[in-house]
This record gives sequence, C-alpha cells and structure tokens, in this order.
Amino acid sequence: DEVIYHYSSGVGIGWAKSGGEISAIDGARTLAVSGIKETITYLEKIELGLLNGIEYVEFRACHEGCIGGKLTAVDKYEAKRRTDRLVRMFGIEKRVRPQYVRKLYESGFFTAERELATLVNPVDVDIRRAINRAKEVQSLWELLPQKECGACGSPDCMTFAEDVIDGLQTPDRCFFLREMRSWN
Repeated sequence: DEVIYHYSSGVGIGWAKSGGEISAIDGARTLAVSGIKETITYLEKIELGLLNGIEYVEFRACHEGCIGGKLTAVDKYEAKRRTDRLVRMFGIEKRVRPQYVRKLYESGFFTAERELATLVNPVDVDIRRAINRAKEVQSLWELLPQKECGACGSPDCMTFAEDVIDGLQTPDRCFFLREMRSWN
C-alpha cells in the first residue's frame, strides 16, 4: 500500500475539502458548493436553468466538505488547516501516471472482493406498517431537540429517530433527551 500512496499528490489529499474535487479538473467551468442547504439551493438553480454555463458542480453535504462533517475527529477548521498544509507540502501537480492506474485497474485493485454489507434494513413493503413506522419516527423526532449535533452518532435528529424506531440506537444515546428525562 505504501507504494500506492507514494503516487498521491496534494490534489488527492485535498479531495475531502470543499473545492478539492474540482481542483483536479482543468479547463472546465466548475463550481464547488458545500452545506446541505446550499446544495439544495443550487440543485434548484440547476433545475431552473440558472447555471447553464457551469459544466461540473461538486456538491458536499457538510460545510467545508467531508472534513467539516459531524464525525470529523478534530475541529473542521483545524482539519481544513491541516489538509491545506499537506496540499502545499505535496503540491498540486498531478503525479498519477496513467499506465500505473491502468495496471491497477487491470489487476482488479479498484473492484470489491466481497459483497458490501447492508447497513440498514430494507424499507418495509407492508404499507400499513411503513405508515405506522413513519408516525413513530415523527413522534420521536418531535421530542428531540433538533440541534443536529451528531453527539449520538447519527448525522441528524431525524436519522437518530429512525435508528431508534428500527432498533439500531437507544433513546439514551441522545444527550438532550437523556437530560430532559432526568428533569422529569
């Protein structure tokens, strides 16, 4: 694996931050958008035909890109600073050799060796049960603080509510819900 990392460049290292993906694209009119609300806004602009001159849009749900996500181990701005430092250290020139990538591709390096595991249960086909589940999720979500803090391990309160109803999480994982119950 060390040999493969040797061919990385600052472009590859910076991929996780907003604008990192488009930094590898030359000669095209590109746009980097980060944050879920901004992503929705810009998808609507595309649907309305307001960005006709743009050839490629990089969307990141998290502000600052993946390095600004809820599960980032350090502060998002610290992660961005460190990533920028590594990009400067390794440079932005493209060091990937096409022949090397072709050899990796032909050897099967980029294919999955096993079937990917499903992390969530498939959606219930029984419409009555699905509606009852949705009502339970909505009821629990309304009790949650809707702070989207991610401290419970879920990316947002709605996902946490779904995970609790599906038995993948326990309600006590929400700090705010736990504190609210301790007051009662």
